[in-house]
Amino acid sequence: MEIKRANEVKIDELVAAFTAGFSDYIVPIDTSREKFIAHIHYNDIDLARSFAAIDDGNTVGLTLSAIRGKMAWIGGMAVIPEHRGEGISKQLIEKQLQDLKEAGIEVVLLEVIDGNDKARELYIKTGFRDVRKLHCLAAESIVRPKDAGLLDSHDIQLVDWKDIRPIYDNDACWQFEPSSLEKMSGLLCFKNENGYGVFTHNGQTLGIISIKTSNHPASFMLKALEQGPVKNILANNVHDIKQIRQLKAIGFKEVLFQHEMELKL
Repeated sequence: MEIKRANEVKIDELVAAFTAGFSDYIVPIDTSREKFIAHIHYNDIDLARSFAAIDDGNTVGLTLSAIRGKMAWIGGMAVIPEHRGEGISKQLIEKQLQDLKEAGIEVVLLEVIDGNDKARELYIKTGFRDVRKLHCLAAESIVRPKDAGLLDSHDIQLVDWKDIRPIYDNDACWQFEPSSLEKMSGLLCFKNENGYGVFTHNGQTLGIISIKTSNHPASFMLKALEQGPVKNILANNVHDIKQIRQLKAIGFKEVLFQHEMELKL
């Protein structure tokens, strides 16, 4: 078994290992080549600081890391089913953390879906601790809040991302940090005196990236839905407990949650 830097491995071999490694994951994941490359681009994955496990010339596992300042993020770790139970995950994460420490990184973040017990156990043994829960909720439509006075969509304006950036949530998860969002095209951004809403809308799904408002979050959702009908609405990585209650009250159901974990090097 050899551990190599991921930039020394052909991209298609990394994609194949990533796809096989997540083929039986708790939730379906789009592991196409296009999505893999987009993941690298949007989330600042550095293949020169990521690693692949090679066995007999084949890529059987990998770990992806991203760096922003003195912080790093593990953006995925996978081992193909045929090679699990051989200690490859342990070798990969130890090599990854050693390299990040040598690079001057002070804090490493990652997320693990609740129910992925083996992975979470490995991270805990490695020194990671839980920071918070990130909730994923979904709805097919919105049930209008009982107190209609909380809605103020009439004065919400469509704006550019640059108008949201100065007031954007500084406590967002890695994938929703400004460094990721500023690379995205087609963001829907709305603002009024009470707050803002940032969304994606692809004609099928309205994705809620962040809503911060002193009123009800449905205000911004209703405004975003004016851009066209969708089949479902997804709110990923929500960590505000009050907002989770508000979403559930208007028809959202929790799909899963992730443990955001942190290790100080």
